[in-house]
Amino acid sequence: MSSGTALVRGGPLGLCLSFLFVGLICFLTLTALGEMASYLPHKKGLAGYATRYADPALGFALGWIYLFKYLVAPASQINAAGIVMQYWTVSVPIEVWTGRITIREACLCLITLNL
Repeated sequence: MSSGTALVRGGPLGLCLSFLFVGLICFLTLTALGEMASYLPHKKGLAGYATRYADPALGFALGWIYLFKYLVAPASQINAAGIVMQYWTVSVPIEVWTGRITIREACLCLITLNL
């Protein structure tokens, strides 16, 4: 959402290099996770690997961090989607957009769960 500020401050080359660097870090992290998953697969995800390879306290902390991430991230993403939609139509309040997006996402979740 706010990559315009980075574009103004760093220029197009700086922005492309920073996206490339962050993408490389994400690629390397997920490659390492894939290697661990193919070597010793289990159901606990990243927190389970942290428990196994580092320390149980780290796995416990990562589990809680992931829980809080999954509780906070949808709200901020829906708010960002409402702000983007309000960019094109100022006459519709952001609450309407966030409400419509929330209802749509809830319906999609219920359809996926066959309820």
